[in-house]
Amino acid sequence: TVAFDIPSGGEIVVSYDTPFSRYLVRLMVAVAWVGVLLAATRPERRHRLNADRDETLLSFEPSADLEVEA
Repeated sequence: TVAFDIPSGGEIVVSYDTPFSRYLVRLMVAVAWVGVLLAATRPERRHRLNADRDETLLSFEPSADLEVEA
């Protein structure tokens, strides 16, 4: 809480002015978040990075090193 000691009765005006720098900082943070979201969700970048790799993750074919018993 905020308290004021007033020696005698009368009218008082209390005001607060938000500095412009606060809005500027909020704008910069919002632009940074938009940049992060765009960088994280660019599908052409993910496609280009994955197109260079042709790695088989799972193979259901028997390996040539294993003997298959019939």
